[in-house]
Order: sequence, then C-alpha cells, then structure tokens
Amino acid sequence: MKKTLFEYLLVILLLSPLLFINIRDSHDWGDDFAGYLRQAKNISEGKPFYQSKFEFHDYNPVYSPPYYSYGFPLLLAPVVKAYGLDFKALDRYMSLWTIAWALLIFGYLRRYFSLFTSVSFILLFFLNPFFFDFKTNVISDIPFAFFFLLSLFLYIDRKSKSIFYQFLAGLIIAFTIGIRGVGVVIPLVILLDLFIKCISFLLKNISKEEVKSEIKETSIILFSATAYILILNNVIFPTPANLNQHFIGLFRYEHYSDMILKNLDVYTTEFNNLFHHDVGKYSFSIQYTSAFMLVLLVIGFVNTLLSRHRFEMMVLITFCLVVVLFPYSNQGFRYLLPVLPILILCIIQGASSIQTAPGYNKTFLALLFVIFILLQYKKEVRMMRDNQTTPIWPGPFTEDSRKAIDHIKSAIPEGALIACLKPRAIELFTDQLTCVLPIGNDIPDIANKLKVAKPDYLLSIKDLGTRVDSLAHYRKDSLIWENNACRLYLCTDHQK
Repeated sequence: MKKTLFEYLLVILLLSPLLFINIRDSHDWGDDFAGYLRQAKNISEGKPFYQSKFEFHDYNPVYSPPYYSYGFPLLLAPVVKAYGLDFKALDRYMSLWTIAWALLIFGYLRRYFSLFTSVSFILLFFLNPFFFDFKTNVISDIPFAFFFLLSLFLYIDRKSKSIFYQFLAGLIIAFTIGIRGVGVVIPLVILLDLFIKCISFLLKNISKEEVKSEIKETSIILFSATAYILILNNVIFPTPANLNQHFIGLFRYEHYSDMILKNLDVYTTEFNNLFHHDVGKYSFSIQYTSAFMLVLLVIGFVNTLLSRHRFEMMVLITFCLVVVLFPYSNQGFRYLLPVLPILILCIIQGASSIQTAPGYNKTFLALLFVIFILLQYKKEVRMMRDNQTTPIWPGPFTEDSRKAIDHIKSAIPEGALIACLKPRAIELFTDQLTCVLPIGNDIPDIANKLKVAKPDYLLSIKDLGTRVDSLAHYRKDSLIWENNACRLYLCTDHQK
C-alpha cells in the first residue's frame, strides 16, 4: 500500500508543473466553452441547464447542437458557483482534471509495466506542450477521457465483484455518455465482448459456469447503465429536444471512402504533430521523435492485437472507426484523447519488441530516449510560462474585444438578435440574444439561409476573417460601430 501511494505521489510531483505553468485568466474565442459555462451557471442557480439566449437554427448543424449534454456542465457547476467566470480558477480546475486523468492512465499502465516505463510515458505525453496548451480550454474532452478510462477499468475488474460494484460501473458508464454521446462505444463493445464469449462457449473454449457468470455480470452493468441514462436524461436533466438525432445527423456524408482516407491522413498527421515543437536549430530531432513514435505505435498495435488486451483493442478499433467515419476532423487530436491510454499501451508494446545488442542496458538507453524528448519540450513550455499573463489571442479578453463586448452590452436593445460566428461566447459575455451564421462560402447562399433567423444585427469579429463583412456588404447592411476587434452592422430589414 505504501509503495503504491509513493508511486502516485511521485507522479503528482513530476506533473505539478501543469498546475503552475500556462495558468491564464483568458480564453480563445472557442465557443464550446461558453455553452458549457452558461449551462454550468444555470445548474449552479437551479435553472433548467439548457436555457440560454443562444437561438439555434439547423442551417448550420456543424457549429453546435441546441445545447450540450448535462455531464460536463454539472462538473463545472461547483467551480462556477464558487468563483463565477474566473478563468484562472477554471484553468486550475482543468489542470486538476488533466493530472487526475494522467494518474488514472498511470494506474492502467502500472498493471502491465514497470514503474520506470509507466512514469516515463506519462511524462512524455503530459509534460508535452500540447497538454500545457490544451488544459487552458474549458471543454469536455479531458473529463470525458477520464470517465471513459474509468468505465473501462470498472468493466475489466468486474470479476467476482459485488452487485453494488456492478451498479457503480453502470452509473459511471451512464455518466460518461452524459458527458459526450460517443461514450456509447463502451456499452457497444461490452455487448460485442459478451457475444464473443458466447461464441467461445459454443466452440467449447470456455465453460458453462464461466459464460453464465459473464452474462450475469454484463447484464447487471448494462441494464443499470440503461436505467441510469433514462433517469438522468428524463427525470433529473430533462430537455425539450433530442440531441441524439442532431449528432447522428452529422454522420451523413456522400463519399465515405474519400472521407475515411482523408481522416486517416489527418489523424496520422495530428499524432506526429504531438512531437513537433519549437526547438530552434535542433528541429531535425523532432523528425526522428515523431517518426520513431509512429513506428512504435504501428508495431505495437499489431503485437497488441494478438495479446491478452482484446477488450481494450476492441474499444480502440471501434472508437477510431467512429472518429474516421465522422466527416468533420477540424478538431485535431482532441478526438483521439479517450483512447490515448490504449495508444500509449501499443507504443510501449512496440518499444518492448526492440532488441538491443548484448552489453547495452535497455533501461539506460530508454532513459536517454526520454530525456532526449523532454528536452525538446523545454523551449515551448518556457515560452508558455513567460507569456501566461498575456490574454490569449485571438479571443474575447483582449482590450479591444472587451471594449466591443461592453459596447454590445450597453448599446444593443434587449431582445435584439445578433448573428455572428461565435454566438455562444457573445451570449455569455453580453447576455444578448444571438445566433450563428449559416454554413458555407457562397455569400448569396448564406444570405438566403439567414432569412430564417431574421437577425437585427451582424457582428464581425475581425480576427476570424472577413466573411461577415462580405455578407453585410452583399445584404447592404449598415456599419454602425467598429473598433480594432469588431464591426457591428445594423441589418437592412431592421433599420428605422
């Protein structure tokens, strides 16, 4: 017990820079964060969590759903209740979730590998500038990844556990789905795992008692998860719309073969980019690192497919299949975060297959490799530390953006509808009625679709491009105010 506690304390100590470096009191324009914070504020105030002044129109379904599921806003609610919209407090909170997830991954790796190997790969991934930067975002990916792995843990360890344990596993799976709908991969893979066990029984590879036990344990977990989902969605957090239909609709695409190949290319590139950093004249080193990691991943994937990690590999393959079938890959590596622990498992398995020449200490060579990679992070992490008091750009916290937000709050009459590219952020900071612009690059088509919303104002955020200005000029809307950050147009149909 003391040995285990020491190991976890060691990991916390080594990851402690995440709690102090790149802690900011600002955010980029994002927009998901604003929806989550609005819903967290509603929960903290006892209001229906989905209420906001963001007006949803289905002419741009890719932008966002009408509202987000209850899971992440519920996790944010205590912090919003205590600190309000204090982004430095929110940043520290997200940093804590990052470390908690890293500890869970460490516990997963420690089951199969040495302390040195487990700690080394936690440091390689979590002291990576990607996470120093990513944890500044108030978005659901890291908490979702934490509960996703926790769900896998509970299922893998279900053998000979009490019925209360199985009910707990069902609750965690249900809450994971309540954070992000793609968590449904877990019960689907559990069903697939049970199906394989039943086939094994028919082939007489496992006993009748074993398959009966499997059916009993799995049934309790899945039925309890289903019951929890129904209670959470229909009793505790009821909503007026079905979000499932919205997200399923996003998977409609005409040329899946081309899109799958494109996504495979995108995510391979994104994996390589995890190890591309600003190392100045030593930039050649990152090419070796990213290539080496990718080769280890591919070798380890093949080796792990044929190992005892069947359930984890089914999760990895099923989850990645969902990701590559999703037509929109502009979110980068964040879509793969839930299966990062299994990717690390594959990389370690690939590294384990390397045979060194006699006389060379494998651990010593691995230590040199780890130091070689960590040194590549140094310059970029130091830059984040030195610039963390500067507002994130582009974003709503720069001086000119704040002035624009203050003008919108004071000059726009209550109930007037503002159309822009980041309506949730504008709604959160101004408490005005907002909607998003239609999707597309053809200005006449966008203008035609916008007739559905009938906005009173168009807001152009200069850092996000000139599409809104082009639309306003085409519609002959009037420019009534501008500064270095924004332009505000009064729509022609609503001019007095």
